[in-house]
Amino acid sequence: MKLNWAKFLAAAVLLTFSQPAFADKRVALVIGNSAYQNAPPLPNPANDSSLMELTFRRAGFDVVDARHDLSALETRRALRDFADKASDADIAVIYYAGHGLRSTAQII
Repeated sequence: MKLNWAKFLAAAVLLTFSQPAFADKRVALVIGNSAYQNAPPLPNPANDSSLMELTFRRAGFDVVDARHDLSALETRRALRDFADKASDADIAVIYYAGHGLRSTAQII
């Protein structure tokens, strides 16, 4: 999949220069999966997720939970844990880099 660098850069700039006063509690979950049991390794997700973790921290997010190379079970657990942390947040962001992710969760 080709990464649209202009969109990525625009999002990074917006996150970097946003002011903490816009929201009381901001939380982010960053997952970067480069290593897979049944698929070839991906070179970019670990680097991309590390950059996004730094970007969220610099943007003043209160909680930035960064995880790497999770199994399916660990990913589900991380999402459940993050849902608890995000339950009273004004802004909650999940950033995922890796092979496709499928969810049956309903988005409100």
